[in-house]
Amino acid sequence: MVIKAQNLKGLADKFNDIKEAKYSSNLREPLAASYVRGYNWPKQVKSEEYSFGVPTNSNDTVKGIFEA
Repeated sequence: MVIKAQNLKGLADKFNDIKEAKYSSNLREPLAASYVRGYNWPKQVKSEEYSFGVPTNSNDTVKGIFEA
Protein backbone atom coordinates (compact mmCIF):
# COMPACT_ATOMS: atom_id res chain seq x y z
CA MET A 1 0.00 0.00 0.00
CA VAL A 2 1.14 3.50 -0.70
CA ILE A 3 -0.83 5.25 2.04
CA LYS A 4 -1.93 3.46 5.19
CA ALA A 5 -5.01 4.73 6.94
CA GLN A 6 -3.63 3.80 10.35
CA ASN A 7 -0.21 3.52 11.87
CA LEU A 8 -0.28 -0.17 12.82
CA LYS A 9 2.47 -1.88 14.76
CA GLY A 10 3.34 -5.49 15.53
CA LEU A 11 0.67 -8.11 15.05
CA ALA A 12 -1.95 -5.57 14.00
CA ASP A 13 0.21 -4.76 10.96
CA LYS A 14 0.56 -8.46 10.09
CA PHE A 15 -3.20 -9.04 10.42
CA ASN A 16 -3.87 -6.03 8.22
CA ASP A 17 -1.46 -7.39 5.55
CA ILE A 18 -3.28 -10.73 5.61
CA LYS A 19 -6.62 -9.00 5.08
CA GLU A 20 -5.21 -6.84 2.24
CA ALA A 21 -3.82 -9.92 0.47
CA LYS A 22 -7.37 -11.16 -0.15
CA TYR A 23 -8.23 -8.32 -2.56
CA SER A 24 -8.00 -9.29 -6.22
CA SER A 25 -6.48 -5.90 -7.07
CA ASN A 26 -3.66 -6.63 -4.65
CA LEU A 27 -3.04 -9.99 -6.32
CA ARG A 28 -3.27 -8.78 -9.94
CA GLU A 29 -1.68 -5.35 -9.47
CA PRO A 30 1.04 -5.68 -6.81
CA LEU A 31 3.12 -2.62 -6.08
CA ALA A 32 6.45 -2.40 -7.94
CA ALA A 33 5.42 -5.14 -10.40
CA SER A 34 3.66 -5.29 -13.74
CA TYR A 35 -0.01 -6.16 -14.14
CA VAL A 36 -0.59 -9.95 -14.07
CA ARG A 37 -3.07 -10.83 -16.80
CA GLY A 38 -2.91 -14.61 -16.37
CA TYR A 39 -2.59 -15.46 -20.08
CA ASN A 40 -1.88 -19.08 -20.94
CA TRP A 41 0.01 -18.84 -24.25
CA PRO A 42 0.61 -21.88 -26.49
CA LYS A 43 4.16 -23.26 -26.79
CA GLN A 44 4.54 -21.91 -30.36
CA VAL A 45 4.20 -18.31 -29.15
CA LYS A 46 7.14 -18.67 -26.77
CA SER A 47 9.60 -19.58 -29.57
CA GLU A 48 12.04 -16.99 -30.95
CA GLU A 49 10.83 -17.18 -34.57
CA TYR A 50 7.13 -16.60 -33.77
CA SER A 51 5.66 -13.18 -34.54
CA PHE A 52 2.17 -11.71 -34.29
CA GLY A 53 0.33 -10.16 -37.21
CA VAL A 54 0.40 -10.47 -40.97
CA PRO A 55 3.60 -9.74 -42.89
CA THR A 56 3.23 -6.82 -45.31
CA ASN A 57 5.36 -4.77 -47.66
CA SER A 58 6.36 -1.26 -46.63
CA ASN A 59 4.45 0.25 -49.59
CA ASP A 60 1.12 -1.50 -48.81
CA THR A 61 -1.77 0.65 -47.67
CA VAL A 62 -4.12 -0.34 -44.86
CA LYS A 63 -7.08 -0.24 -47.20
CA GLY A 64 -5.30 -2.56 -49.62
CA ILE A 65 -4.44 -5.02 -46.88
CA PHE A 66 -8.02 -5.32 -45.63
CA GLU A 67 -9.52 -5.62 -49.12
CA ALA A 68 -7.46 -8.70 -49.90
